[in-house]
Amino acid sequence: MRKIAATIATVAFCVLAPVADGGSEWPVIRVLALFPGKAMLSIDGTNRLLHDGQQSPEGVALVAADAREAIVSYAGERRTLQPGGAVSSSYVKPPRKELRVVRNNRGAYAVSGRINRRAVEFLVDTGASSVAMSEREARSLGIPFELEGEPIRVATASGVIEGYRVMLDTVEVGHIRVRNVEGNVVMGPGPDRVLLGMSFLNRLEFENRGNLMLLRPKY
Repeated sequence: MRKIAATIATVAFCVLAPVADGGSEWPVIRVLALFPGKAMLSIDGTNRLLHDGQQSPEGVALVAADAREAIVSYAGERRTLQPGGAVSSSYVKPPRKELRVVRNNRGAYAVSGRINRRAVEFLVDTGASSVAMSEREARSLGIPFELEGEPIRVATASGVIEGYRVMLDTVEVGHIRVRNVEGNVVMGPGPDRVLLGMSFLNRLEFENRGNLMLLRPKY
């Protein structure tokens, strides 16, 4: 199900310089190239190819990387580096973006998104344990659940039916993207839309304000 991207997504110009705001003094970090799951960084002039979760000898860890950005950590602080931007000594941590989902006239929180980079329509469902979809939806998304999934039994409103547990490479809504999200494929025609359940929502901060659902990245 996973596909390896062979093309360098970005040759970058982003620089992370030391700060003087009372926090830890960062090394100078330059993003040289970005790949899915790894990044080539220059750290105080030394080139380092880091994979997600790997730490350099200088103490800089790559939290996550893709074709658009790299999230790095140093001395307990995290920052996001994007090509073309810069962080200087006057760095101020940007506010976290949030996605606002308005309840529709049917009383549901519906939002467009993507699974494995393919467009889907979600219903936000805090009562669903995972991202759940019908077998028809799974086939249209190219998810090989019968080959790679784990057979399970799924409790639905119509009773307990057969299904498969799968691992989704990416799940996205708005600017929020989460990797390696557990999903359930339900055999049969339902649900009508993909349920955006807790295997995704637990990786975020979310808040229900009546007719408004707020979704925020945790970092």
